[in-house]
Amino acid sequence: SGINAEYEAVVSTQSTGVALDDSKSMDTAQCTQMSLEAVAVLCGALSKLEIGRLAVCGFGHQPSLVVPFTEPFTAASGSRILQHFSFNDEATDVVSLLNVSRSHFLETAGSNPRGASQLMFIVSDGRGLFVRGVEAVKKAVKEIWDAGILVVFLIIDNNPKDSILDVRTPVFDPATGKLLRIESYMETFPFPYYVVLRDPTELPTTLADALRQWIEMIASQ
Repeated sequence: SGINAEYEAVVSTQSTGVALDDSKSMDTAQCTQMSLEAVAVLCGALSKLEIGRLAVCGFGHQPSLVVPFTEPFTAASGSRILQHFSFNDEATDVVSLLNVSRSHFLETAGSNPRGASQLMFIVSDGRGLFVRGVEAVKKAVKEIWDAGILVVFLIIDNNPKDSILDVRTPVFDPATGKLLRIESYMETFPFPYYVVLRDPTELPTTLADALRQWIEMIASQ
């Protein structure tokens, strides 16, 4: 089919990154096992699809590279991922993750004649993202998008008693500090492409949708 031909034409020279939140909030939200399963499914599927390059990193107060773009993804890579994550980091600095990732992606795409259209999955409980402030996160999200990197945020939400969909946040007037309203956290979630994942069996469909958008993004260049 047309999409398969387009897919084959572009993926062998593209890069995909998978970033897993290694912070304590993941353990508190009971997300650790499901998040590791999600990463395993993602990496396994992306390897079978013969994506050009695949990298895996962790992030908390700063990103940590586990599997670089320059290394083939093997069973040993999977073992290293399992050993790396302790879910014990004190912070979730998504700004640092996005900025460092953008640099890595652009380095690997330096010789790519089709540009820097790449794909990145972030696997997290989606909480505590604004440690550097709302505006800093929005700026980092815009910059990575402007660099041609499609970020898909997978929110692991498998605790029905504490769902991210039920989280409410106060909004204050920046000038006066006065409380303006209480709104849903997801109404202001800074990533335009996100999926709330409650069941690992939903991952293949999620991955297929993301790849479809990614291919369309590359084809439109």
